Amino acid sequence: MGVNLKDIIREIIRENLRNWFKKEKWKRIDTQGNIAGDCGTMPKGKKTQRCLPQAKAKSLTKKQRKATARKKTASNKQFVSNTKAAKVKKNETINTNS
Repeated sequence: MGVNLKDIIREIIRENLRNWFKKEKWKRIDTQGNIAGDCGTMPKGKKTQRCLPQAKAKSLTKKQRKATARKKTASNKQFVSNTKAAKVKKNETINTNS
């Protein structure tokens, strides 16, 4: 039996994350705070723009979207945390009774 518990858990987590990204429609936010299109459709040669789930992007004001997008583009890092208002949380409870 070459199957390892760690590998099984890793695959479950990977699959859940993949499903979450499919379920949420991720949108690209430009530095003016506009919802600029689907995430991953940015023109080549430009700095990476902020991507947020569509529901989260629509729930923020234009000013809040602008702030989080500018924070991302001002940094030279690939991974930049969102502003407090733009934090994305997965609201799902895990059933432990099975």
